[in-house]
Formats: sequence, C-alpha cells, structure tokens
Amino acid sequence: MMKISKIYFLNGAIILIAILISFIFYVDHGKKSSTFYGDALGYYSYLPSAFIYHNFKSIEILPTDKNIQQSIFDYANDYVKGSKRSPKGYYINQYTYGIALTELPFFAIAHAYEKFQGLPANGYSNTYQYLIKISSLFYAILGLLFLYKSLRTIFSSTISIISLAIIYIGTNLFWFTIYQSGMSHIPLFFLYSLLIYLSIKIHTQPRNLYFLLIGIVCGFITVVRPSDIICVLIPLLYNVFDKTSFQNKIKWIETNYRGLILTIVSFIIPILPQLIFWKIYTGHFIYNSYLDQSFNWLSPKIIEGLFGYSNGWLAYSPVMIFALVGILFYKKIKPFTLSIIIILPLYIYIIYSWWCYSYINGLGSRPMIHLYPLLALPLASFLFYLSQRNILFKTISALAILILVSVNLSFSYQVARGDLWSENTNFQFAFNTLFKTKLDYKDLVVADIGISQPDTHRMQTLKLLGLFDSTNSVDAREKYYIIHEGEEFSTAGIEVNYTKEIDQLGTHIKCSGNFYMPEGPPDMYRNSLMVFEIKHNDESSLWQGVKINNKIGKLFSTPDRPIHFGNMIINEWGEVYFYIPIPQKIQLGDKIKLSIWNIGKREMKLKNFKMEICKAN
Repeated sequence: MMKISKIYFLNGAIILIAILISFIFYVDHGKKSSTFYGDALGYYSYLPSAFIYHNFKSIEILPTDKNIQQSIFDYANDYVKGSKRSPKGYYINQYTYGIALTELPFFAIAHAYEKFQGLPANGYSNTYQYLIKISSLFYAILGLLFLYKSLRTIFSSTISIISLAIIYIGTNLFWFTIYQSGMSHIPLFFLYSLLIYLSIKIHTQPRNLYFLLIGIVCGFITVVRPSDIICVLIPLLYNVFDKTSFQNKIKWIETNYRGLILTIVSFIIPILPQLIFWKIYTGHFIYNSYLDQSFNWLSPKIIEGLFGYSNGWLAYSPVMIFALVGILFYKKIKPFTLSIIIILPLYIYIIYSWWCYSYINGLGSRPMIHLYPLLALPLASFLFYLSQRNILFKTISALAILILVSVNLSFSYQVARGDLWSENTNFQFAFNTLFKTKLDYKDLVVADIGISQPDTHRMQTLKLLGLFDSTNSVDAREKYYIIHEGEEFSTAGIEVNYTKEIDQLGTHIKCSGNFYMPEGPPDMYRNSLMVFEIKHNDESSLWQGVKINNKIGKLFSTPDRPIHFGNMIINEWGEVYFYIPIPQKIQLGDKIKLSIWNIGKREMKLKNFKMEICKAN
C-alpha cells in the first residue's frame, strides 16, 4: 500500500512540474505570442474564407471595413507576389485543409462569442487567436493521453509518465504547444499517438470501428502532410519481428480482409474534400500547390537536419538521443521494432530531402515531432533498462536527462525573448549563449560568423590596413558616404594585399565602421552585411558577413535598450565592428577585402570604414 502511494505521489509530482513549467512559460511569453502568421495563418485561413468571406475564388482579397490586422492583408498580398494562378485563374492556398478542420470547433466557439458580444467577428481578432492557442494545447494533451495508454500496455505507469514528460518538456513539442500555436505539428502528434493506440487495439480486438478509424487517421495524416503517408506502415508492421510473427501477420490479414477493405475506403474519406477543392479551383484532382518548392532526393541534408544548429533536430531537442539509444533495447518493444527501424530512417531521408531542410519558422526540426509518439517507445525502453541498473548509473543518467531537458527549455526561452533565431545560427553562438539570460554585443557577431570574439580590452591596435575615403557627403559639416536606395553592391570598400609586415605584426584583423540607417530592412532575412573576404592566389576564398542593421547602437545593453537578436535602431549613428583571426593558411600576396552588401537595398550612410591589424596584450 505504501509503495502504491509513493508511485502515485511520484507520478503526480512529475505531472505537476510539467504543468507548472508550462504555465510559467505561457505567462512569461506564450500569451504574448502571435498565431496568425506564416504556416499557421495559411492553414487557418480556410476557415474565414469558407464561413465568413466566401472568397475561395479570390483569397487574396479581404474586406477593408472589418478591422482586420494589416499583417493579414500583407499575407494575402503575398499570394499575388509569390504565387502563380492555377490553370483556372485562381490563387490557391499553398496548404491543405486538414489543420483547418481540426481547428473548426475552436473557430466556431470564437465566432459565436464574437457574434454574441457584438464584436467584429472578422475571423482574425484576438478571440480567434486565443482559441487557436487552446486548440494546440487540446491536441497536445489528447496526444499525450493516447500515448500514455499505448505505453501502459508495455511499461509501468511511472516509466510511461516520465517518458511523456521528457518528450513534452525536453523537446520542441513544448515550444509548438505553448508558444507557436496553430502549426500542423501538434495535431499530427495527436494523430500519430492515436494511430499507435489503434494499431494495438485492432490486433487485440479487430473490430470494424478500429479498422474504420485507422483508415480515417491515416488518410487525415496524409492530407495534412502528404509525405507522411508512410504512417500506414505503423499498423502494417505492428507485431512483425521474425519469420513466425510475419506468417501470423499474413494469417491475420487474411482473416480480417473485410476490415482492411473498410480501412482502405475510409482512408480516402479525409482526402476527398481536398481533391474536390483542387478540381474546382485548378481543374485537376491532384495539384502541386507548393509550385517551385520540391524535394532534392539525390542530395538530402541528413547530417545538417539532425545535428546542425540551423534548426537541427538533436541540436535543439538533445534529450531524444536517449530515444535513439533505446532502440538497442528492442526486446521490450518487439511489436513496434520493425516499424521504428524502417520508418525512422525513411522519414529522416524524406524530410531532409526537402529543399528547405531547416524548416524555417520555429524551434528545431519541426517534422520530427510527428514521430515522437513512435520514438516514445524506445525512450521508455531505455528508461526501463535504466531502472534495472545500480544507483550510480541511474543518478548519472538522470542528471544527463535533466541537463538535456533544460537545454531545450533554455533555447525555448531564448527564442521567445528574441535572443536566438534558431533557423539561422551556429554551434558557437548556441554554446556561448546557452543558459544566458542576456546577450551582449559579441554574441550578435558570433551569431553571424560563428567565430568567438576576443576581449576588446585586451586587443591592441598595431596598424591601420585601410580606410575608405567618405567623400560623397551631402553635408559639408560631416563627411560620410551614402549608399543609395536600390544600390545592392556598393562601391564602398577596402582592398589590401597581405604582406610580410602584416604577417609578423598581429593575430586579428578588426573590421569596423559607423553606420546610419534611416529605415530598417524590408524583413529579417535582408539585413545589410559588412563583408570580410580573403581571396587566395588559387582563386579560393574566405568569406564572412556580419549583419549591420541589428548592431547599430548596441555596443552596450541598457534597461531602455536591451540587446536582442533582431530588433533594430534607425535614425542614429552607431559603430559596428568585429574581429577575424588571421587564418593559418593565408599566404603573402592574398587580397584582403572589406565591403558592403546592401541586401535590403535601403539607403544607409557610413563613415570611418576601416580595417586594422590587432594583437592581444
């Protein structure tokens, strides 16, 4: 009796801690996050189009008298700028309807509330955003519940709950549940959890209802994300692990062939509305709404996708290493072993063959969330193995798990604060800033070039290598150079030869300039760059580009001007500098260049644009 009480206490404590962490993160950041942008807005936009504006023939047109946010109009305009008309002359939503269907009940509640309260009921107000956030939490909880039911068929309640807590708090599932709501990954996490549960149930109780539901779930997963059609392998390969089990599976299929026909028919049901929609607005039942975006099957970025710090999977959810290790203890999870060892590598190959393997807009590798229900099984298997070891091994492993879970939470807080842009970073920046609550100027530089910056107080300037002559000023009192709007590659620059004198003098080259931006770049991807380059005699080169816009006025952090990753200061002069260690492979006669790449094509002014040779004291 005492032992049971301890188990209930431990399980309850784990659940309470997970709830508390979620609540604190939501209060600190989640409640302030925006939902209607990017992919989430694309999925959701079916609902206002279908039930409020009836504008599927002209989704790029929204009424101007409904108090709709400007960002929504900007998104609608992007259809025109970034898309092509279908063969029938319409702009087509890039995304399929599936996620909108999961959000429909929550949209209906928000719409009824707005109508009842006499509010605009425009489909895009804060009420709708709030309900979409609730939808993500709802499907995450459902997914965890079904996953718990599946784990309990093999493992104890404590191992099952610890496994769920690790996957929830220790991975990017946490981020997309609490902060970045409205994406496809949480509903897909729920659907995969449900599919695993149904795969177990149908082999113990082969009822028509389960066959029907498996077909619908697999069809729904496929319509949401067509590349996830491999989910059908989960029930097909369930309980197949040797020759005898394979023969038993064939017999089971022969016995339940009518149920399998029902599964195939029900698989088509969720897909039909999308096919009909495409037929009406494109003239074809099958239509590639992603246009020029495609897979590169011959050159998948698997290493980068798994380990890279540009949204790599294990870089931002490192605790899942234990799930991979758990595959070695396959005997405990025999019914799912073949599913895991076939689906996991195949899925990794598919998602990292996508042209944008880093899957911008989020934290970590988003598509891997779909496989977390399947990977929860080897994770639980590892925890079971751990429970059989001695106290020292348990303690070391538990500490390692806690540290890796905290790594994910640290990254989550950093992205929410604007201190990290996970789709565009590097190992050095992630390592330098891990668990930091405040960035400094050097962190911003490391984020751009991945090179640690020296202590400026210890750096001694030895020689001026080059100074750009700022002579085109329109102000006689202060000389500065103007890079005009639309001028992407400026003539402003410095070029010197690497000499024996430079080689003997210093260890670093300092690049610096004072900049003034009347306005920011058109978007966060088009910061202007200060470009350092070494051109070797053999035509190879070293190239490093440091963003200018996000560093002006940020040499020091102040309460009214904290240093963040992306915010920019305009209409103010500010110095931007960085250090480059002199490469060992540099040769005499190589050309050293410093230039400006004005990616955003916005006007800027600069002065004191120079390169210096430096050495640490």
